[in-house]
Amino acid sequence: VRLPRLLRMSERGSPLSCLHLLAGDGWVSETELTSQQVVGEEHEQGAYTTARTHNLWSIFRFSQHVTRMVDTLNDMHDRGVLRAAVTESDVRPAMTSVALRVLREFSSRTSCAGAGAEAKLTFLAQPSHEQAGAGALPFTMRVHCEKMKPMRPRGSVVCLVGGRPREHARSKEIGWVWERRKLEALMTPEVEEVVMCTADGALMEGTQTNFFVVQDGRLLTAGEGVLEGTVRAVVLEACRANGVA
Repeated sequence: VRLPRLLRMSERGSPLSCLHLLAGDGWVSETELTSQQVVGEEHEQGAYTTARTHNLWSIFRFSQHVTRMVDTLNDMHDRGVLRAAVTESDVRPAMTSVALRVLREFSSRTSCAGAGAEAKLTFLAQPSHEQAGAGALPFTMRVHCEKMKPMRPRGSVVCLVGGRPREHARSKEIGWVWERRKLEALMTPEVEEVVMCTADGALMEGTQTNFFVVQDGRLLTAGEGVLEGTVRAVVLEACRANGVA
């Protein structure tokens, strides 16, 4: 399926020729691992969300990422994976702290940052197995940082259609990274994305993107059963503000 590339914001990071950083509570270090390797290979359980910076020192739709992390961690608590439920007041400071730490380091590496550079941030929260003390959080927070890959020139992209929608679409757990690798293995170099569909052929979402169709002057996208991405939220807000159905 060949689709027009309109307002397409790449979520793929830069190649390893540029610096990759990993930060946690009180530390930051260089790493050879990509964000997918950190999320999908090092840890068996956890919640994650991938964000991008704006003018380097702001994070695009940060509150939405915090809410997504809170919801996913509480889903894990409901299944007995996390020892306690969490709130925004637990998660937001933890995400803010590691983000500031890694962005300070990233911005100091001028060879990688450069003028106008933006960063891709992948936050990872893992269950903490330490003894619960007063004020102790039931998770540890880390963040992977790399330079955002520049947008490619506008044109067309090639997509595959295949695979069934994920069972818990609104929750971003590490298990999904493993599941989607079966679909990613089908992607040849010219393929940009795999769009998943229901048994009756309804197109839902990509493995890392939301999916839209413009038809008869209306914008169509799945209303449920998909991860409600940050760019999706902005697109729908813009449609409402401009009277687009």
